[in-house]
Amino acid sequence: MALTTYELPSLMAGKVHALLARPFTKGRDWYDLLWYLGSGVEPNTAMLGHALQQIPSAWCSKSGQWREALMTKVETTDWAVVRQDISRFLENSDELKMLERDTMITALNQARNGKRAG
Repeated sequence: MALTTYELPSLMAGKVHALLARPFTKGRDWYDLLWYLGSGVEPNTAMLGHALQQIPSAWCSKSGQWREALMTKVETTDWAVVRQDISRFLENSDELKMLERDTMITALNQARNGKRAG
């Protein structure tokens, strides 16, 4: 039996695409994005580009614009919905405090500048 695996940049590309193309808010997407950013992972932009061709996003048309598109989406996201959606999955409820606009903007900016978020 063959087992297909993906490296972290490809997994992050899928997560970024989900955030940009999914028509509803899923708290786990934002939580996972923080983990990727905090781990210094950058998305596989070729894979993200192919995903955007298959399922377009109103937020982003080119894979190289993913960070700016997420910055814009951060501003329109209802963070109470994000926290409520993921709260039942977290062992440590203190982690809910990380899921807010300012934390996400900081994480995206730090990752842009080559610093690990978190």
